[in-house]
Amino acid sequence: MSPSDLVSEALHDNRLAAMAVEVGEKLSLQTVVQLTAETQAIYVLTSLEGRGLDLVKQHRELWERTSEFFAAEVAIWEAVQPDGELVSVHRRELERLAEIAKDRVLFYSIDGERRDYMRRKAE
Repeated sequence: MSPSDLVSEALHDNRLAAMAVEVGEKLSLQTVVQLTAETQAIYVLTSLEGRGLDLVKQHRELWERTSEFFAAEVAIWEAVQPDGELVSVHRRELERLAEIAKDRVLFYSIDGERRDYMRRKAE
């Protein structure tokens, strides 16, 4: 399975789970663990892929794609009322990874964007 397949599958799985919660279904522990594991796997794979890159521009592009993925996952769950602590934990993990990915994009940015990143981290 390629990384892009994993991303597509994770987005699809999150959409299905969010729709289930919206219609009143309770997600099982197994489902939430699987969703979170898929998401964390994408973060880890992105980090590993970055080890093979040479240019700052390549790192930035990699993390921009990853940031877009996490933003899409967060957006899927934004309008969904949590059905309990499990969904809340999954949402917080998505938000955490989305924030890390945004930080990485800014970290690999040049000039003014980099200064903005440093100011943001200092606050």
